[in-house]
Amino acid sequence: MTGSRWLILAAVLALAAAPRFARLGAWPFAGDEVATLAEADAFSQGDTSDTPIARLPRAIPLAHTIHSAAHAVFGRDEFGARVAMALFGTATVGLAFLLLDRPGGRPRAVATAVLIALWPEHVFHSQYVRFYTPATFFGYAALLCGAVAIDRWSAKWMWAAAGAVLAATLCHTVTAALTGVIGVGTLAAGRACRCSPVRLLVPLCVAAVSLGVFYVIYLRPLLAGWNSDAQWGYTSTRALLSAVNMLSWPVALLGGAGFVLLAADRTRENWYWVTVALGWLGAAAVLPRVIAFHPAYVVPFALGALVPAGHAVGRIYTALRPSGALPAWVCSALACCGSLPSLLSHELDGSRPDLRTATQYVAANRRPGDRVVAAEADVVTYYLNSPEVVIGVTGPDIAGRLAELAKAPGRMWIILPSGRAGLPPPLIAWLGRNCAHELRARKTRFDYLDYCVDVYLYSGGTKPSLLPDP
Repeated sequence: MTGSRWLILAAVLALAAAPRFARLGAWPFAGDEVATLAEADAFSQGDTSDTPIARLPRAIPLAHTIHSAAHAVFGRDEFGARVAMALFGTATVGLAFLLLDRPGGRPRAVATAVLIALWPEHVFHSQYVRFYTPATFFGYAALLCGAVAIDRWSAKWMWAAAGAVLAATLCHTVTAALTGVIGVGTLAAGRACRCSPVRLLVPLCVAAVSLGVFYVIYLRPLLAGWNSDAQWGYTSTRALLSAVNMLSWPVALLGGAGFVLLAADRTRENWYWVTVALGWLGAAAVLPRVIAFHPAYVVPFALGALVPAGHAVGRIYTALRPSGALPAWVCSALACCGSLPSLLSHELDGSRPDLRTATQYVAANRRPGDRVVAAEADVVTYYLNSPEVVIGVTGPDIAGRLAELAKAPGRMWIILPSGRAGLPPPLIAWLGRNCAHELRARKTRFDYLDYCVDVYLYSGGTKPSLLPDP
């Protein structure tokens, strides 16, 4: 590599590492993170039972091999458990720059790397003990290797893309769909340049057959009924809006502009990225119809929006460069900062409810015999570190469940996280009539999101609240 390429790579890696390692251990564990710790233990101990904790790591063994190895090296506390995720997240940014940086494409490569480095959703998952960040690393590697294969019309690079898809699938099963995205992108590229794509499709066909056999023989029993009781409620429309909102609207608008520019310029790589962008939208639209969907499932597909956004920023730079380097760099940098409010907000609260502070408050003030009730019982149990059982309350009628629990004698601590919409009105009404509001753990953010945890105490009747009503 040339000296300038090394310098740019070092700069984008530093830019990526800064928000991913900053305050890495400051955030409390979330529910999925506590579950991942248990899953990694089950995986490393060879647990073959039919419990969800034992089934999931066997379905995505590469992700939990990474977790188990990282926990052995770095530890299992809030910092150590997340180090591997931060490393994978940082490496994703460097990989994007390296594989996009080809003759004539450096502005797009730098802009795309910067957009990923500053993307709050990617920073969040890089500080989150789950399988999304390794899956995203290998998923983006697959898409980027596919782009290099298209640019060079190289079967060797397409074999690399196929291998990366297999690795991504072993981290998160839904990324197997990237095989189809890359395949359709290859067909579109062949049409754009009027070339036969057959030899480039062979590696993808091998990967598709391998994944099909793997699913039928191994995965299907493990995934049967998975998340069948999930109540996330995502329709295709809501999932599409969530996918766009996840990028931030400024970046999404850049992606839309870049999509138009790519489609207008009939080159095989441009048409490949147009297809990948449609694949990202297609994943958001189709997945809620076939599985219990969570918005994070489309993060490994989102490079299809980020590369067009980077292309648009690159065109801004190229258009302004004749006027001087300073205006070109300044305007390009500003264009990449559309998601900065959410990124700065993430540095305040880690984009998760502070159940650790709430649990520590309860632990310091509870009396012998007090019950603890929580909407995220696994996390509260982890931080309470007590042999007593934390009573979980979930579903649409938490107020009714609390009313039933209140019939038993004794005091009851209630820990409830909430978002921007707050707690349901019937629940607020019941808490206001029967409980003291003891604590609110919350940081004011710069964006529209909100992560709040309230602690209430039921002592057998009404009691003056220590805090204003929420």
